[in-house]
Amino acid sequence: MRKLILFLFLAAFYKPVGAQTDPCAGLVTPRLLVGATGRIMVDDGIGLVLRDAPSTTSQVIVTLREGAIFTALELPTCADGLVWLRVRLADGREGYLAEGGADRYYVEPYEVGIHLFQEEGELLKHYFVNSQGTTQWYPALPLLPRSGLGADLWQSPEAALANQVLQDRRANCATILPPELPPDVNGLMFQDNQRQFFSSPDGEKILTFRDYTISIPDCANQKTEQFGTSYVSLLDSNGEQVIFPYSQHSDPPSTPFCQPPNVLFPEQRTFVDEVVWSPDGTYVALVVRYLRDSQNFPCAFYHIFLVNVQTLELSYLDTGRRLNWTDSGRRLLYARVERTDPNDLGIERLFSVRPDGSDRIEIPLLPDLTLLPSALDVQHTTLPWDAAGEGLLVCVGRVYTCNEVRTFFPMTQNVSPALTTPVQMGTDLSAVFYVAGNTGLVWLSSDGRVLIQLFEESVQEVNVGLPIFEIQPLPSGIGVLLRSEEGRYFYYDVATGTVTEVGL
Repeated sequence: MRKLILFLFLAAFYKPVGAQTDPCAGLVTPRLLVGATGRIMVDDGIGLVLRDAPSTTSQVIVTLREGAIFTALELPTCADGLVWLRVRLADGREGYLAEGGADRYYVEPYEVGIHLFQEEGELLKHYFVNSQGTTQWYPALPLLPRSGLGADLWQSPEAALANQVLQDRRANCATILPPELPPDVNGLMFQDNQRQFFSSPDGEKILTFRDYTISIPDCANQKTEQFGTSYVSLLDSNGEQVIFPYSQHSDPPSTPFCQPPNVLFPEQRTFVDEVVWSPDGTYVALVVRYLRDSQNFPCAFYHIFLVNVQTLELSYLDTGRRLNWTDSGRRLLYARVERTDPNDLGIERLFSVRPDGSDRIEIPLLPDLTLLPSALDVQHTTLPWDAAGEGLLVCVGRVYTCNEVRTFFPMTQNVSPALTTPVQMGTDLSAVFYVAGNTGLVWLSSDGRVLIQLFEESVQEVNVGLPIFEIQPLPSGIGVLLRSEEGRYFYYDVATGTVTEVGL
């Protein structure tokens, strides 16, 4: 009897190996596949830590912030009441993140990529290039054609001005006019022959521009000038809504002082020069360039407007350009030219403002630091902010020289160690962006060369056999989309250094 009791007692605590408790039991269901990208969604202000092993007692590599992006490298494992993922960060560091516990997730699937659009007849084709360089197809959106006469599409003052110029040309140099131009532009039939598309971060809404314009040459037939009216609309699956029209000869809100235009031979008198969506898709910030002549010299005036996507209201913010959102879309950063001497070209200064126009503040630069485009006299380059909008790439030295660059943090007034500007770039800069989680740079020269400069490594050239016209880093800079002038796309994976042509 005593042996029977002992046997029953031991049997109550014995379980075969196959019946051991599953460490994943009761925990959240894993949601990320190998190779998928995700982001931190912890909202407690502390973030999540990357560890060197799947354990709460393992060594901490780095503490991450909400919104940090990573790539899953292996299937999940469970320990210490958590589901663990082995991941790689945008800067190349690897380790383990807790995907979730018993009752909540700490990270979420987040597909990183860039939305692309191609117009084909009356359809707008929608593509998404992800972090692996592959293409996903979204349902095409219908494009309702809007053709019509100038009398219906042009604003009246613009039509009157164009007719006046045409009358002058016919009287003084009729042979230079295109034969298709009628005596009165109000009778000219326009088609949707020029459109531009700018997608929201999630790809669900698109800001579109339709131009109904003509070009009229001067009597010397050396330059042309555009006349006409354009329409800015918001396009989504529910259709298209016009937000506002503008004409080529619209009056600017103000003309504080003349700036050199950011193009060599500007034909367009009024042009939307920058379109920047806020990260949450609530606002679209626009820079409008107004070109006017002053003593036979072209003068450009840059003004910032804001579109509220929910209400479709257009509001004016300030003079300035080179926009970037920060603080998750709660503030807009921009550069504005300031000068005290009327004969001076002025210097660009940094400003920050809330979307409603309140709390406008200037962000001072440290001595011997200049904004990168100004330093190289590049008029069209946007300011290279990091992904969080907290660090700005600046030049060390005076204007027109940029042998070294640093990352300047305006809120703390701190700077990073200096980094030598690639010798191959010289003053030939067209664009520069942060990549690899702000631990590297991608440079584009005006002749189409692409350079990758990781901070701990030498400069490498990305060669696809064609000059590159445009570069677009993916969020967090884990990859870069390259576009040739012929419209071919290539994807550069920063972590692996490989280039893949993107099929559309």
